[in-house]
Amino acid sequence: MTQENKVEVINTSTNWPIERATSLLAGTLILLSLGMGRLHSRRWRILTAFVGSNLLLNAIAGWCPASLIMKRLGVPTAAQCSRK
Repeated sequence: MTQENKVEVINTSTNWPIERATSLLAGTLILLSLGMGRLHSRRWRILTAFVGSNLLLNAIAGWCPASLIMKRLGVPTAAQCSRK
């Protein structure tokens, strides 16, 4: 095998970067927790506050627990997706 066969290829059309996936996850959890808080119990809004605080942490520090988990699962970063 040559060295060229060992190069990792990232298909940018199917892989979302961590930054985009984190926003998608946060938005989904916020909408779901607000709906559950309206329909079932107000305690679901605690999840909304938790997700919001993680979004603030991500904006300030550049990471959050969800991004760390996604990185360990192999979700590429935006820099990795832009490489061709």
